[in-house]
Amino acid sequence: MSELSPATLEGWYSLHQVISTDWGAVRALAPEARSALARETQALAEALAEGEGEGWSAFFRLAGGRGDWLLLHFRPTLDALAEVQLRLRRSRVGPLLTTGYDYVSVTEAGLYYATAEAAREAEYGTPEFERLLGEAAEAERASPHARLRLYPQIPEGMRYACFYPMSKRRHAPHNWYTLPVAERSRLMREHGLTGRRYAKRIYQIIGGSVGFDAWEWGVTLFGRFGHFLAESARAVLDLPTWGPLLFFQMRRLGVESLPIALFLAMFTGIVLALQASYTFTGAIPLYFVGTLVG
Repeated sequence: MSELSPATLEGWYSLHQVISTDWGAVRALAPEARSALARETQALAEALAEGEGEGWSAFFRLAGGRGDWLLLHFRPTLDALAEVQLRLRRSRVGPLLTTGYDYVSVTEAGLYYATAEAAREAEYGTPEFERLLGEAAEAERASPHARLRLYPQIPEGMRYACFYPMSKRRHAPHNWYTLPVAERSRLMREHGLTGRRYAKRIYQIIGGSVGFDAWEWGVTLFGRFGHFLAESARAVLDLPTWGPLLFFQMRRLGVESLPIALFLAMFTGIVLALQASYTFTGAIPLYFVGTLVG
C-alpha cells in the first residue's frame, strides 16, 4: 500500500436526490388545490435555486425509470444542505415526493502533483513537507480553475446532465491505492489533459464522498444536447471500451431501452477511454441522465 496519500482541497457540500412524484395523489386533488400546489412548488424551486447566499440548486427531469426528477443542491456547509432537504420535506409538495436515491459529497480538487512534488523535495510528514504542500495548496485554491471546481456554477445553456457515482479499483492486478503517488499523479494528469479536450463542450463537477457514501466519488456532467450527440458519435470508434457496456446497460435498463443504453454506453467511451483500467470497480455503476427544468 502506498504510504503517501495526495492532499485535497474541499469546497461546497452537495446533495443529489432522485425523486418520484405520487401522481395519483396529485390527480386526486381538487383543481384549486393543484393550482396552489403548483404555485408554491414553483416558488420553493426558485428560492432553492438562488441558494439564499452561497450555493444553488437545480432540477432535472429524468430519462429512465428510477425516478421523475434529479435534484442537485450545493451549499457551503452540511447544516445548510440539511436545511434544504428539510425545507423540501416540510413543504406542501413534500408528502407527495419519495426519495429513491440520494448521494452526499463535497466538491474537491486533488493535489496529486503538488503532493508528489513536495515528497520529492522533503520527507513525507516532516514540517518542511507540510510547509511545501501548504504553500502549493493555498496557491491552487486561489487559482480560477480550482475555484470553479470547488465552487461550481451551473453552466449557461447546458440543460442536460449526467450523474454517476464511482470508486477507484482496489483489487489486483489494478489496485489504484498501491500505486506510488508519482504514478497516480502522472495518470491523473493524462486523464485531465484528455478531459480538457471537452472543456467547452462538457462541464464536470467532482464530489468526494469517502465517509459520506459507499462510493468514493460522484461525477456530474453537464452539456448541450447537440454536443452530447456529437461526442457520442466520436466515441463510436472506441468500440472496445463502450461495446461491452451496451449489454450491461441494456440488462440494467431493459432491452426496450436500447436507445438510452446505446447513448450511455457510447458516452461512457468518452469518459473512460483513458482511466477505465484503474478507476472503476469492474462494472459501470448507477447512471442518472436528465434535462433541466425551467
